[in-house]
Amino acid sequence: MEITDQSEDAIDWFYTFGEGGISYDQNPFYTYQDTGVYTIMQVVRHESGCTDTLFKVVDVSPVVTLHMPNAFTPNNDGNHDVWMVKDLTNNIKDIAIFDPYGKLLKSLGPNVGWNGTFNGKPMETNDYWYVITFQTGEVIKGHFTLKR
Repeated sequence: MEITDQSEDAIDWFYTFGEGGISYDQNPFYTYQDTGVYTIMQVVRHESGCTDTLFKVVDVSPVVTLHMPNAFTPNNDGNHDVWMVKDLTNNIKDIAIFDPYGKLLKSLGPNVGWNGTFNGKPMETNDYWYVITFQTGEVIKGHFTLKR
């Protein structure tokens, strides 16, 4: 978060960011580690020695860059027929799909979906597991439901 000081004739600045961070810069930049509602406090001092304090509440909202559906219905009705991860950062290297017993069913590249088949045969209604590997080496694991 970039903060722009709009005080007049200040000579000293002090900021707290509501989670332990502080700054003495006139126009600080601060990165919050998590979402939430925080109160920023600015204290400025004029050359005469007078101080002024301002409080500002900020709501740090999540930025969704990855979406994994929790279910899909591959029944060829045109709705939710393919399970596919949407990655707005284009950072996915590989997506592996596993059956409930840990058998690898499919390895997908980025922006490629799974139609619920293995060796051309439809898989049954059940929970399936995914492992997403990113270009950075980070891994995310989770599951979804295939419903027929």
